[in-house]
Amino acid sequence: PKPSPEGFERALQRLVKLRRPSRPTTSIALEDSAPGVLAARAVKIPVIAIGQMPVQFGAEADAQLPGLAGQSLESITSL
Repeated sequence: PKPSPEGFERALQRLVKLRRPSRPTTSIALEDSAPGVLAARAVKIPVIAIGQMPVQFGAEADAQLPGLAGQSLESITSL
């Protein structure tokens, strides 16, 4: 449960099992909640805040987008 970073840690472990090694520095978390931003931060995964959220939590994110409509993977990863 959020804001536990356990979900992010398990996702990284599953990627390794699928032979798609992943580390926090090669991953991106897209989060639409303040607790989710904090959980991603706790695992040191770069995080993009999606939508409106309190300023203090948006500041914790590496970038912030109003939404994902019209965004491509390339535009998101270039943030």
